[in-house]
Amino acid sequence: MQIKDLLEYHQTAEFLQNGDVYDAFSHIAKTHNIPEERAEEFLDLTDAVINSDVSLIDMPQVIAEAFGVDEKKAVQIATDVAGYRLLPLAN
Repeated sequence: MQIKDLLEYHQTAEFLQNGDVYDAFSHIAKTHNIPEERAEEFLDLTDAVINSDVSLIDMPQVIAEAFGVDEKKAVQIATDVAGYRLLPLAN
């Protein structure tokens, strides 16, 4: 499902457009020693997953390449990012 389709649902649109995502991703970046100014890239990545441009299973690899972290750290970051932004959409 594309983001544009999800925006048709009021509660989903409210969640996707909530500015708190920047604070959450900034916190995740800080927790994992990623420069906070790059936290917005997590938003781009989750949008790509929602739009089926990137597979959820590929998130750790994309993160490892983008941020130069090892596989274990990339999985931790992907879990935090997906848990905050994507898991709630499953409901």
